[in-house]
Amino acid sequence: MLFLLKKIYRFIRKKKRDYIYSLYDKRIFNLYNTSFNKNALLSYQPASFLLPKWFYWYKNDSLYEQNRIFAEVLKEMGFNVDVVSNSDFSFSPDKEYDLLFDTDVLYKKIYIKQEKKPKVFLHYTTSYYEFHNAQQVNRVNEFNLKTGKNIKIERPLETKNDGEFADIILSMGNEFTKNTFPKSLQSKVFSVPNYPMDFLLKYKKHNLTNINKKNFLYMASKGAILKGLDILLEVFARSDTKNLNLYVCGSFEREYEFMECYSNYFELPNIHKIGWIGLCKKDFKKIIESCSFHIFPSCTEGMPGALMSTMAVGIIPICTKESGLDIDDNELIIDHNVGDISKKIINLSNKSLTDLKILQNTFIKKSILYKQKHINILKKSMIEINKLILS
Repeated sequence: MLFLLKKIYRFIRKKKRDYIYSLYDKRIFNLYNTSFNKNALLSYQPASFLLPKWFYWYKNDSLYEQNRIFAEVLKEMGFNVDVVSNSDFSFSPDKEYDLLFDTDVLYKKIYIKQEKKPKVFLHYTTSYYEFHNAQQVNRVNEFNLKTGKNIKIERPLETKNDGEFADIILSMGNEFTKNTFPKSLQSKVFSVPNYPMDFLLKYKKHNLTNINKKNFLYMASKGAILKGLDILLEVFARSDTKNLNLYVCGSFEREYEFMECYSNYFELPNIHKIGWIGLCKKDFKKIIESCSFHIFPSCTEGMPGALMSTMAVGIIPICTKESGLDIDDNELIIDHNVGDISKKIINLSNKSLTDLKILQNTFIKKSILYKQKHINILKKSMIEINKLILS
């Protein structure tokens, strides 16, 4: 009987997941049933409009909400909005669009077929592809040199001249991120901050103590080498950091070649392998109670959502300038030097709780303001492209 129940449960679970995944490929025409005289195609993530806001997948990634905001602003600007997946290469529209809002994947194919050539609005979530790829090459080469491996780049961006083609570029990140674009393109670029999900801002804030200020969190999506996990493991394996703890969250265990080289580090008493955790899960609440710092030595980003999520609940960020997060305090900015990172985290762990609470409050306030700043800059960029359409 138990076997049968488990089989039924697995069947229902698979059907549910299959249905949810099917939403990512849906086509939504005239999302708001409007009758404006301008048409916009948002090629991004249709599931954002089909999943209920209470569903935990929606809460695990701010891009779902950002897709809705993009569409709402387009409507405010007087566009009828169609939505397709940015991987829907079979899509062939039977109407003319005034604006293509794209992530850099689908729009060229559609643009070519449009008689009235639309304006192009591109959304970047990381640094410019040339910088992004070069940074990855350097990091992977460093990793291969010290491990003897021959690992290839996992997350390269395709080499295209999309920036030259676009009329407006909305780039997630800060001025550092914007400056990774060629100077000839920077006048088109609007830097926009990422932001945490609303429900995280309502969380009980992290309570700093003399115990948990010795605990550091690594939480990131795939790309352990790109995000510098190997460097962190080496930092916390040193004799001078043995009294500090590193909690490692993410999908790194699926990166088998990486784990072949670094699995033994997780046997150390101060390095704790947690694995993947969802923002709505109890494990996430436990982590934010345990750790006071989120350390993120990535070599290229666009203001990562993981940092936004932990900042909102009172975890203090420590990251590279390449992460795209504005940090005024140099003691929270790191590079890829193991010795230098070690010195900084030791110094931070020895700071008074009063000083740490000042830092904590600074980043909580920033995280609260990011969403409205994001919307304001998005609207400003949309006003500019609307002027181009009407000119």
